[in-house]
Amino acid sequence: MNKSNKLLKSLFCSAVLTVLSINTAAAEYYFTAPPRESAEDGIKTYGSLTAELSRIMGAEVKYVHPGNWSMYKKFLKSGKYDFVFDGPHFVAWRFNKTDANPLVRLPGDLAFVLVTKNDNSIINTKEDLISRKICVLPSPHLGTLSVYSMFPNQVQQPKFIAIKDGFNKVYAAFKAGKCDAAVFRESFFKNNMEQQARSSLKVIAKSQVLTNQGITISARISAEKQAEITQFLLSEKGSQAAHNLLNRFSKQTQKFIVASKNEYDGQNLLVDNMMFGW
Repeated sequence: MNKSNKLLKSLFCSAVLTVLSINTAAAEYYFTAPPRESAEDGIKTYGSLTAELSRIMGAEVKYVHPGNWSMYKKFLKSGKYDFVFDGPHFVAWRFNKTDANPLVRLPGDLAFVLVTKNDNSIINTKEDLISRKICVLPSPHLGTLSVYSMFPNQVQQPKFIAIKDGFNKVYAAFKAGKCDAAVFRESFFKNNMEQQARSSLKVIAKSQVLTNQGITISARISAEKQAEITQFLLSEKGSQAAHNLLNRFSKQTQKFIVASKNEYDGQNLLVDNMMFGW
């Protein structure tokens, strides 16, 4: 074989390997959500949904647990994820900073209440909490950012005490006297807290009302596939595939509704101004 033929053969093999490499890279997609649960619980929550998305895509859609908030931030910024389910502050951030598009969201909205004890005569407004302690979930939890945004002056702010593992733990820490006030999701405060506990508290401030959590998708995926996935997620079969997700985050409705970008306008500011930078 002469040098010319050897060169052509070498170039052909190289081209084939390149195409195979590209196809292999494109044969896997990534679904993620904030690190609010363990990797094992994440698989339980999102596994059946990603299995159905894999069927629609004709390629594996793999659930990826981000590990921690730092890695979640890093990979969101790098565009690693193809499907993301999370809160309105991150949804809006991706609309503003990346090529993500909306698919569906949970019905209803999100709001948070700032409370203290009924018999606390010193604290009656949020301004009374300057330099005092507030029990919150770790930032960038939406409730924490919502209350943080109530205090734009950095020299006149409360002290935010981060409590892990949910609002029940926040309440326990507050009840134990670790803080002067606490932040709860309004629906948790009204529907999940025992009447006796709720009646012992007074609401001193309420956050702005925000659009509920949603699923976004990378523009790398074709518009036709995006439309097909949206229709699936809105169907009864889609609700069944997302049962564990819906049962955790939307027990009352057990379904998705169509999401649009304009619903989330301005809500990225909660991320842009978050406590530990973004």
